Amino acid sequence: MTWLRLLLQAALCAGAVAGGPSSLKRRLQATTTYDFATGYSGYSGSVTGSPGYGGYGGNWVYCEEMYCYTNVYTETGEIDWDATSMNEPTCSTYDKGCTCNEQWEEECDSWGYKYCEQKSVGCFDPFDVTCMDYEVKCQDSFQSYCWDPSWGACPLYCNSTETYCYSYGYDVSGMMNYSDYHEYCAPADTGCTCNAKWEHKCTDQWGYSWCQEKTQACPITCGTDEQDCWMTPYAADGYPDWNASYNQTCHPIDQPEPWDLRRSLCYCC
Repeated sequence: MTWLRLLLQAALCAGAVAGGPSSLKRRLQATTTYDFATGYSGYSGSVTGSPGYGGYGGNWVYCEEMYCYTNVYTETGEIDWDATSMNEPTCSTYDKGCTCNEQWEEECDSWGYKYCEQKSVGCFDPFDVTCMDYEVKCQDSFQSYCWDPSWGACPLYCNSTETYCYSYGYDVSGMMNYSDYHEYCAPADTGCTCNAKWEHKCTDQWGYSWCQEKTQACPITCGTDEQDCWMTPYAADGYPDWNASYNQTCHPIDQPEPWDLRRSLCYCC
């Protein structure tokens, strides 16, 4: 039973590497059996382990990355466990994967890791999803999934060359209309598109860009030896005008903070 436990442990390690816990659980539930009476355990494809020792009867083989056990099949496509148990493990790499049985198995890929699966079972396709009649199929770069249209449209997904953007409309007076909301994907190298009439594009010192109302100036970037200061705007009646644009300045960090003489308020941070 020692070799059997090693085989099971090897298969579990391979599953964790090949597809993560959810993929491993799916494969084990669908294709793994264990007979406590006979002591046999079965996997639909060739068994892999990573890294460590593999072998039966003391004939150990050490592999730096992964070791492989290739299943032997009968003429009818059933795994010949006796013949398989006589196979010595072979070493391979993660990039290359284990050699599959060409007649009865096919090589599958799970996020860059290769594994063998019986042809009768087939490789798991995350985009092969069957939905209910009242559902629609949505997808991103990783998988397809079913979606109830009553929840709205499929969630927007932007790929690795795009950036996610959202925008609001404006009324005739330039006030933002928060009910007029839109989502879209824009090329990552150009960024989101601003409303040419009411917005301008701002960029910070880290290269992040965003759209801002033209009534508000883009923030400036102060040096490491400066402090960021904001002047509270006032109306003609002497009260703060919270709708007006703040006056941002950079002030030497080793000098006293300037004060708003009208209200004696410190405005640096």
